[in-house]
Amino acid sequence: MNIEKNYAKEFEMIEKAYEQAGGDVSNLLSKDIVSLIISGDKVLGKNTVEGIHLNVETSEGVVNYEMIIEDGVKLDKPIHLCVGFLKNQGEQYINAKYKIGNNCDIKFLSHCSFPFGKIHHKMDSEMIIGENSIVFMEDEHFHNEKDGIYLETSYYTKVGKNSVFDSRFKLTKSRAGKLKIDMFVDLDEHSKALLESKVWGKKDDDLEIREIVNLNGEYSSGIAKSYIVAQDSTRAEVINEAYGNALILKVI
Repeated sequence: MNIEKNYAKEFEMIEKAYEQAGGDVSNLLSKDIVSLIISGDKVLGKNTVEGIHLNVETSEGVVNYEMIIEDGVKLDKPIHLCVGFLKNQGEQYINAKYKIGNNCDIKFLSHCSFPFGKIHHKMDSEMIIGENSIVFMEDEHFHNEKDGIYLETSYYTKVGKNSVFDSRFKLTKSRAGKLKIDMFVDLDEHSKALLESKVWGKKDDDLEIREIVNLNGEYSSGIAKSYIVAQDSTRAEVINEAYGNALILKVI
């Protein structure tokens, strides 16, 4: 990956923030790894490999990106996503779309770091997974200890027939701030999903987590788990729900 010259200094700061969130900077710069680096409303760098198309644009302060993964793509190395915000205050809005084909095996590692000030980070994510695919998503956050941040994220995932979706969200190395997470998953026939969240709330943090699994296809299965530590005057509200919507009829 090549970093734009105008963003070299900002990338140095993002490097430090990325490492705080648990990431390995060397992975971001490797040319044989799919990666995307976002700082505020700017894309500092991106890289992709054969079979994966990454389209990115910034419009009116919103970062929009779409990742299209062709049928049969199986990666030995994870796709790395780096998101940060380096100003003392402001808003960051990201609109992400993923289209993953049939017979794929993909792992995502996302590290998000907000080390300064009062920030409102808002993200909408939509992922469509084809048939007979395996997708793992690990999302780890690091927030500042003083002012916290307002993290507002909405995830929608559609899991195709015979596919597996495994999602892990983690925010345990810092204060959470104000946190609102919505995860919705629709499962087709014989598909599986695991949603897991781990959050440590301190002081006056405010946590809202909702994980909804819709078992729409026959023999689909899903698990939604949340591990919350609420210290001091932290408020925490967790809703995990699963709905069996599939109808099985047997004619004798």
